[in-house]
Amino acid sequence: MFMKTECYTKRRLLQKGTIGMFLLMAMGGTSYNQVMASPGALKEAVEVNNTEREVNVTGTVTAVSDGLPLPGVTVKVKGTTTGTATDLDGKYSLNVPDEGAVLVFSFVGFESQEIPVEGRSVINVDLSEDLEDLNEVVVVGYGTQNKASVSGSIATVGEDAFVSRAAANPLAALQGQVPGMSITRSSGQPGEEGYDFKIRGLTSLNATDPLVIVDDVPYTNADAISSLNPNDIESMTVLKDASAAIYGARAAGGVILITTKKGKTGKPQVTFNTRFTLKTPGLDKTLTNRRQYFEMFDEASENDGVANRWDQQGYGEYFLNGYDGALSPTVFGFDYPYDQTFADNNWQDVLWGNNTMMANNLSIAGKTDKSNYRISIGHIDDQGLLQWGNNSVKRTSVRANYGMDITEKLKVSTVLSYEREKTVEPSLMDRVLTDFDPPFIASENPLGQPYTWMNVATPNWLAELGGDSYVTRNRLSANLKLDYDVNEDLKLVGVGGAKYWSNDSKYWENIVTFYNWDGVPLVDQPSRSRAGQGSNVTNYFNYSAYADYNKTLGKHYINVMAGGSFEQNDYDAFSAYRYDLISSEIHTLNTGAADQQFNDATANAWAIGSAFGRLNYDYDGKYFLEANVRHDGSSRFAPGYQWDTFGGVMAAWRISEEDFMKGVGFIDNLKLRASYGSVGNQSGIGLYDYIPSITLGNNYYPFGESPQFINAAVTSGLVSLDRTWERVITKNIGVDFGVLGNRLTGSFDYFVKDNPNMLVGVTYPAVLGDNAPDTNSGHLKTWGYEAVLGWRDKVGDFSYHIDLVYFDNRTELLSMEGADSYQAGYVRTREGYPINSYFGYISDGFITSEDELAEYMTMPGVPQQLALGDAKYKDLDGNGRINVYGENEGEEGDVVFLGDSDPHHNFSLNTGFNWKNFDFTAIFQGVAQRDVIRDPGNTLSSPFRRWWKNQNSLFYDNTWSEERPNAPYPRLTLNGGVRSWNYNASDRLIQSGAYMRLKNLIVGYSLPQSVLDKIKIQKVRVYFNGTDIWETTGIKDGFDPEKNINSNVSYYPFYRTYTLGLDITF
Repeated sequence: MFMKTECYTKRRLLQKGTIGMFLLMAMGGTSYNQVMASPGALKEAVEVNNTEREVNVTGTVTAVSDGLPLPGVTVKVKGTTTGTATDLDGKYSLNVPDEGAVLVFSFVGFESQEIPVEGRSVINVDLSEDLEDLNEVVVVGYGTQNKASVSGSIATVGEDAFVSRAAANPLAALQGQVPGMSITRSSGQPGEEGYDFKIRGLTSLNATDPLVIVDDVPYTNADAISSLNPNDIESMTVLKDASAAIYGARAAGGVILITTKKGKTGKPQVTFNTRFTLKTPGLDKTLTNRRQYFEMFDEASENDGVANRWDQQGYGEYFLNGYDGALSPTVFGFDYPYDQTFADNNWQDVLWGNNTMMANNLSIAGKTDKSNYRISIGHIDDQGLLQWGNNSVKRTSVRANYGMDITEKLKVSTVLSYEREKTVEPSLMDRVLTDFDPPFIASENPLGQPYTWMNVATPNWLAELGGDSYVTRNRLSANLKLDYDVNEDLKLVGVGGAKYWSNDSKYWENIVTFYNWDGVPLVDQPSRSRAGQGSNVTNYFNYSAYADYNKTLGKHYINVMAGGSFEQNDYDAFSAYRYDLISSEIHTLNTGAADQQFNDATANAWAIGSAFGRLNYDYDGKYFLEANVRHDGSSRFAPGYQWDTFGGVMAAWRISEEDFMKGVGFIDNLKLRASYGSVGNQSGIGLYDYIPSITLGNNYYPFGESPQFINAAVTSGLVSLDRTWERVITKNIGVDFGVLGNRLTGSFDYFVKDNPNMLVGVTYPAVLGDNAPDTNSGHLKTWGYEAVLGWRDKVGDFSYHIDLVYFDNRTELLSMEGADSYQAGYVRTREGYPINSYFGYISDGFITSEDELAEYMTMPGVPQQLALGDAKYKDLDGNGRINVYGENEGEEGDVVFLGDSDPHHNFSLNTGFNWKNFDFTAIFQGVAQRDVIRDPGNTLSSPFRRWWKNQNSLFYDNTWSEERPNAPYPRLTLNGGVRSWNYNASDRLIQSGAYMRLKNLIVGYSLPQSVLDKIKIQKVRVYFNGTDIWETTGIKDGFDPEKNINSNVSYYPFYRTYTLGLDITF
């Protein structure tokens, strides 16, 4: 018995104390041998000497569960830095200042205890394991569950994920925080970031945004989450498998449940936080300077055997060395007033620069015996990186949460929220982003006027003088929830929600006059002025009611929930505009020409009715079974096809609670989970697709003596009455574990999503005579896995954590009515391959000799203008020619599958520590695999795709020549046909979109309690937060790795942020 206990004690030491001991030794300079030789050495490594040694207290700390001693337990005198740690046998000895001291015993994975000394010299303590994590309440569909009893694949995020982040948008703070959730953005423009988030990859070719539910009421679109104030969010739960089936036809993309903060403390608590953020441009396309552009153009001209148009009349010297002024470009055959400048503009620096964001939040919260309340107001002023014109977003949010016990059985809670967001941008923003000029064009003439070269409108002046576009979004929401406890087992719940959302837009486009170098007006852009405005209003109503019954019979626990819901959405929109304003200073519609006025309007409505239910069974905290069902009816389908049923089954087994596991002391939690369910998707269906309709509009009629716009009616295509929901089958198997006192925790999930009746377009013979409706003829399969691993520990005043999230998913289009259309390059859909695939040639190097050139050009399909340094591709099908398709129908040619553009092997590392009053957090996020081939139709995908635009500096000194035979890219050329051949999609052009980025860095300091007591403030914390401040990536052409695959220059650059913040709680 002694040997068993001794061995078990040593094993517990390795489980619960070794890492903590090593940290203590490192901090105190004590060696491992000293610790092992003398149990007191561990104490000496951390003990802070106290000169007042009036009382010596000794004792032993053991675990309640098994009575074994606990080494490494921190023992401190409350309110001081005096402390020690238990040795290998769980013993401690500590000098305390007086008999009235209070000792605090704390250990990771166990509940802390505070024990008064009261004159005792021996104090033995039994610590209970901290089950708070497992008893944590998790929000699920129409209710809550203890975390230990959850059978589905559910991820939760607490309010800490949003604290101290310089994020105007909650999604910005969530990147890398939720396993299986990928979050991307398309722009850095304030208020127009274009965030997109998916749970476990694609579910359908049709839109499948996650269903977002805030305080029990759904949002009508997932984008609305962007307007939430991150400071108001208390928790976020993500339902990823059959657990989402309780929401049926809206749950194909997963479900996100958001709960906002409510009053918790007794007395009123006022919290104020403010932060100032400096924004700087992040990664962006790399462009050539004047000398690089000229040298590349000169080399391309020489390769083509033509004269360099820039070098005639001796202009080459000015391109290389610059010239302060302008010359007449007679080389183009133009006479005055056109001229040529030789500036060296980096248009990225001209257009983009630093700016700021300011955010303030104020809240008051409290709780009494019968009520709780929280009222908050927040404001953000986010200025854009664009240095010309007006570009910003200002957002104000107000939220009031109130709950009250009307009687002992009846509780009422209300949520009122109002959000107002106003964005402004140049009305010609699209042209600002796409019109980028060569570096030698000046941004203005010596008179400070907008300058033009060859009638090109420089983008900075389009932004500055071309007019503004304003959008004002107002969102008003009201929720009412009633809870009535019929008895201790049965509860009735009713929820009603209403939303009023309006978007009002107003814009005007001014005519901007552009001048030559000497101030002669040359061109007006745009050619006509215009003013317009519009508005759209959404009214949404949701009503739900359900009964919830709980019963415990011995070791059996059962929960039954059943109810129904109805939701309705009404939408109304109007827009109008006029051309030819009488003044550039007045921008109302009535200042436009009466014969140049246009307007449009639309309205629609939809509704969904539902019945739902759930059954939970729990036996002895070991075996869990859950089944849910939902019957949905949608107005989008024809009568007879409007209703369908969805549901799921989940089971879990907590192996760690079995008797045979009681002797395995290092395992604290081990649970197996499995689920199977079906969810629906209706996003591929229009609101009235089952009704033959006619579209009315203003169409231009070009015939007759007076061509004009006339009212026209056009059929909207054929209809189908038997189309129905996409039904997505979800399967999941997972495991959760916690070991070593729950200091090491983790989970692993493998999932499959199968969509066998996906809505896709079908190609019919042209004799059909009209557009055919989509049918439930597609089949898409998605599968993947998620892994989470976390370590938390505490050594004295030092607590730290390391969390790793890793996930991946793959897709395969199993069927699409046999369609097999593909090309070299990006192919979104092809049977048997992933969505968003790349197909291309296999490179065979470059042509390096005249003999090789002559032989290669004998092959059919090879351009006859090729020369040394041009690309060669392999004849994979051996037919003696280079072609996309094979000789016979259905045969593949020389184009093969190269990869897909979706990000794979997503990961994040979240680490941090707290030491005394300091806190530190660092979050790294990235993608380990992503294939990128730029669209050959975009300007920067190949050199001189458009020679009158600037070029990507990636190609400078990186193209083949006799001096650069090992360069990665083909020779430079101005010949469009040769360039297209050289930059055909191929394995040579694949870039690695892998990256790792420091998404968030937080360093904070909280004032000591002794100082706070003197100034009568509960909490004061100052902090620094940096976002996206460092990265490493395989992208070579300068674009941000988070950007989509296209190299289109039309995008607003992402940014880095550096924030100073202050949090005060009274």
